[in-house]
Amino acid sequence: MNNLKKYLDIQAKYQKANTESLKARFYLLYNLTDAISKVRKRFDEERLVEINVIDYNGLYEVQTSDLITQLLKFEKDGEFPILYSFVSSFLSKTLADSIETPFISNEKENIDICIREEGKYAILIENKLKKAPFQRNQLARYIMKTLEKGFSIDMIYVIILPGSIESDFLSNIPISVWRAPADWPFSNDERKCCDSNASYMHACLCDNGKILDDDWCNKRCVDCKSRFQNLESHIKVIDYDFPVWLLKVAEEIVPQKEIFIKSAMIQFAHYIKGLYKIRLNKKEVMENIQVLQNELNFDPKNPEENFNKVISAKNDLAKLQQSLDSLEFVCKLRIWQNQIENRFKGIHVYSDEESFYVIINNIYCGIWIENNTKYFWGFLKDNNRLTEEYDEKIIIDIIKDSGLFPSSYSNKYYIRWAYTENGANVMSKFIEIAQKLDCKIERRE
Repeated sequence: MNNLKKYLDIQAKYQKANTESLKARFYLLYNLTDAISKVRKRFDEERLVEINVIDYNGLYEVQTSDLITQLLKFEKDGEFPILYSFVSSFLSKTLADSIETPFISNEKENIDICIREEGKYAILIENKLKKAPFQRNQLARYIMKTLEKGFSIDMIYVIILPGSIESDFLSNIPISVWRAPADWPFSNDERKCCDSNASYMHACLCDNGKILDDDWCNKRCVDCKSRFQNLESHIKVIDYDFPVWLLKVAEEIVPQKEIFIKSAMIQFAHYIKGLYKIRLNKKEVMENIQVLQNELNFDPKNPEENFNKVISAKNDLAKLQQSLDSLEFVCKLRIWQNQIENRFKGIHVYSDEESFYVIINNIYCGIWIENNTKYFWGFLKDNNRLTEEYDEKIIIDIIKDSGLFPSSYSNKYYIRWAYTENGANVMSKFIEIAQKLDCKIERRE
């Protein structure tokens, strides 16, 4: 009994300390945001009205790839001025000068954007603007496909457009993304070295320091990144400079009469700046810096202490931001859940902390949050519920009828699953199709 009391006392003290720490972070956030908001109000009086059509409508990842592709395809008098500027600015002028009859595609063979000319170059653009996770062996598969088309490694360029500005983005990409096992042409979950027990859904064994065996993982698995050892300039992460480049090209290169191209580039640049949280002008940023220095009680004679204050404040705000981000994901999930409950009266919509689901033919159909960063849909078979082979077959039919089957995956836990940006829309499709197929959907009592 005494041990239990000690444990409860320790737990109470820990919770109290956590609460006090959270209060301190909120207090710091309040002081900083209050001071910054005063600066913002002054600048709002002279700021242009920010109306961005893309902000209102949003874009899926595929749509951002399509927009980039259409811009790069812009042709004038037999030349490709936007493409030329892109290649010249981010790769090399020599490569840009070699462009004659480029083939530009998007979403072909799962590659977001590909620009190539046979025997000359192949530029692979991986679009992560919407922060989609890297899939298993993703970049390696694209490189291997390109090599199979007859391009040598020195002709291949890989450009990544990230969803945020991170100095270590490239080094943080999972090892397996660059590696091609012998069975790389197989589907994601059929590859021998996939680590189904890892927390990262698309992990290979090598991401966690494990191997299947020496022959398979060390001798028969190709490390595609190492092939660029003397071609470092062929791999680029473009973040801050991308929206800057879009604005420059819209102003200096696109003809004045091409108002739709100009408008698209300006709006897209503004949209990406929003993704990167860099829409403020320099003057406003400098005033914000001065305000922050005052609020953090900077001492001009003690730069080391000032530095530590900034790091401490950033750490506090980062922890608070992480909590708010998680809360934002949950709130959005609940909005989707309410939409489903209101649209399909009588159907039993179950929920837990990070998911909601319905039950179709004794199979769970749900939307969930993973790692506080992504939403997924999936059909889960519960061994405690009796199902027939027919039940699984009809679930596959539902997914195929929804149009989502080609972009989905399967593993030992899920019949099919995939990433989603609109859980309510996906769930509505599944339920409507299930109703048409006369499936049994659990209802509230």
